Amino acid sequence: MSAYSENVQEPNFTDIPMVNVFSKWLNSFSQIPTSTWFAQIVLLMLTWYTMKFTFRLVMSILWPLLIITTVVVIFHSIHHMGLHNLEFYICEKIALICHLMVRCLVNIIGFFVQS
Repeated sequence: MSAYSENVQEPNFTDIPMVNVFSKWLNSFSQIPTSTWFAQIVLLMLTWYTMKFTFRLVMSILWPLLIITTVVVIFHSIHHMGLHNLEFYICEKIALICHLMVRCLVNIIGFFVQS
């Protein structure tokens, strides 16, 4: 060996760009070929879009059923309880929602005041 090759040091990881550090880390911990990485990424994307399409399809079928069920429940409640009792029920729910919102805001403000 020559004297020059003995004195050559590999650069410190703080002196090279982050992309190179990341690629060296990937190469050192995984010996997976590039084609396999590419295939895994394609399969991940294919799975993601399949799940997304399936969810949208199911929601497009279930959303009208949910709306129809909600309307039936509301009309059934109006028919059996009367409009006066339904107004009281709605006002009670609005009061509970407001109370919950105020409690959440108090908890958030309390968290920031304590820290």
